[in-house]
Amino acid sequence: MSQKFAHLEAERIVIGFYDHDIHGVEGVPADAVEITDETHRELLDGQSAGKIMSVDEQGGAVLLDPPPPTDEQLAAGARSQRDALLFDTDWVTTRQSEVKPPPLSQAEYFAVLAYRQALRDVPQQAGFPQSINWPVAPEAVPVPHNKK
Repeated sequence: MSQKFAHLEAERIVIGFYDHDIHGVEGVPADAVEITDETHRELLDGQSAGKIMSVDEQGGAVLLDPPPPTDEQLAAGARSQRDALLFDTDWVTTRQSEVKPPPLSQAEYFAVLAYRQALRDVPQQAGFPQSINWPVAPEAVPVPHNKK
């Protein structure tokens, strides 16, 4: 069995693996840490479960929880979700203006417009992006045929 190594960054987070059989002795960085096959397997299994791979001073596997998303990341995700919900209603507003007579009643159409405005206002909610009160689509917004 060949010897495995974990290459670590300054904070002991694994940034790569090396193996003598694949990389040769010269191909392994001098600061790489020798690890067992079991540690290698534990690290990969942990990463598959969403953990961050690290190695302790003795070469043992240490699996860390990833840091929580930043407010910027949460806001970007919320805006992306909001944009998708707006996109899902674009066809309703377009159809309302193009089809005669319009498929929605005036009250239904105004409910759709109010919903779209509530989606646009999501980033102005108190607590955004940590806490979001998503508006509910009115029944006048049927699911597009390709969204079933």
